[in-house]
Amino acid sequence: MPAGLAVCAANKQGQFQAMKRALWRKLFPAGAGQAATARPELAAEQLTLEAVLTTAAEVGLDLQRLTLDMQGEACQRWVRAGEAELAPLGARGTPAFYLNGRALLALDADSISPLLEEELEKARRVIARGVPPADYYRTAVTELGLRKVASRFAD
Repeated sequence: MPAGLAVCAANKQGQFQAMKRALWRKLFPAGAGQAATARPELAAEQLTLEAVLTTAAEVGLDLQRLTLDMQGEACQRWVRAGEAELAPLGARGTPAFYLNGRALLALDADSISPLLEEELEKARRVIARGVPPADYYRTAVTELGLRKVASRFAD
């Protein structure tokens, strides 16, 4: 919630994109020694109000104005509208992650491994019925689900 409110409030200062980029860099920092292609780990501690305000200060935002706007009805309503828009997709916030269209509610290996196994088993069954492996995702996932999600949050 603090990150969403801060992005809304940053928009009122003309800094939506700068704040969004800064938060994403903080949320997914490149680890020391990671290869350029490695996927960084989610740094969820960057979503606290204190961390969000620190990021806003680094962006150069007026923190007093930002705090007032975050508490204001307009940003509260904007975040609630976003929650309502994302809820049908299984998202409980942003960032949200999906595996073949299934919302991941946790990002740890113990939670994801069973879902990966289920998805692999589905793929094996479809491929065994004659669908070429290169066509699996298109025919068994995307053509059976939503093809496009239009959102006011899109870049």
